[in-house]
Amino acid sequence: MRPARVSDGTDMTKFVNALLGGTGEYGIGLQKFQTDCGTAWGHIGQIAGYTTMTVSDGTRALSTGINTPVIADGAGSGEATKNFVNQALCG
Repeated sequence: MRPARVSDGTDMTKFVNALLGGTGEYGIGLQKFQTDCGTAWGHIGQIAGYTTMTVSDGTRALSTGINTPVIADGAGSGEATKNFVNQALCG
């Protein structure tokens, strides 16, 4: 038998309100991101030259993976992802 958790709509509403309505900016795999047009929630994974991200602002959502060369000044996949997210959600 597999372990399971049973909840109802009231439980789920309490959970999501507590998760997104508090003062924390990271929890249960979700992180708060500031975009040029407001706040979005999602998750990011990054290693030198490669970034994946899934994010939603409550109206739009996107998932992306970007490969870029690692640039000596510290720019690279993280900056490319930030620009892409801003264009997709704000632009």
